[in-house]
Amino acid sequence: MFGIDPGTKGGLACAEMLPDCSGYAWSEAMPLPYWKLASRHDHRTETVGFRMPDVIEIARILREKRPDFIVLEHVGTDDQFGAKSAWTFGAGFGALLAVCMTAMCDDDTRVKLVRPTTWQAALKRGKDKPLSIQQARDWFGIDCGDEDGPAEALVLIEYFRRFIVPTGEVECI
Repeated sequence: MFGIDPGTKGGLACAEMLPDCSGYAWSEAMPLPYWKLASRHDHRTETVGFRMPDVIEIARILREKRPDFIVLEHVGTDDQFGAKSAWTFGAGFGALLAVCMTAMCDDDTRVKLVRPTTWQAALKRGKDKPLSIQQARDWFGIDCGDEDGPAEALVLIEYFRRFIVPTGEVECI
């Protein structure tokens, strides 16, 4: 199973659930791989100032791990985003969604989109990034340092285990 937290400080997490769905056999987390986009100007390459998810590396990781499920945080913009930031953020989310859909074509992988407000409310919490870091440590035994993206990707996996698996929407073998 994979969890993906989009954004410039996003993260990827992977875990294998125990057969009885009571916990995890193993788990790991990492910052979301990115590349800097560049534009051509007078035959020189210049950085245009924003990053996009490295979908080639993410696709490679998905092929290697072959998850049954991917939980992707279904993000949106809010009033704090300017037009350029909102466009960049949306393009990054679209790239992540596309690489997840590619994994669906290659394997029997299924993708679950979940809004931040949904998983945060289910786990009775708000946008508390330090809490995600603590929960990653408590629930998975992984120290994410001060990086909330990998921690939130792990917390998305735990949300899936606690609130999606029991509904019967998915099978847990």
